[in-house]
Amino acid sequence: MSPAPSGRLDAKNGHVTDSEETRGHSFVELRKDAGLRQVDLAEKLGVYQSWVTHLESGQRRIDVVELIELGRILGFDPAEVVRRLDRR
Repeated sequence: MSPAPSGRLDAKNGHVTDSEETRGHSFVELRKDAGLRQVDLAEKLGVYQSWVTHLESGQRRIDVVELIELGRILGFDPAEVVRRLDRR
């Protein structure tokens, strides 16, 4: 299983964002490691490619359900992401 992406938790609403300033693997790296293009990931998630673009650029927050689905598709443990965020 791939390392969980690090991310920031928006304390106001509990959403996770991905950004370059965080350490660890990003959603971009995990997607590429899975051999997926943005359009492939979007298709698996049932969203537009722009949704993935915004996620990877840090412009889009994800909720817990989306985090779990991303973990399933990209092969990381979403619980580990939450544990990392809780340690901050």
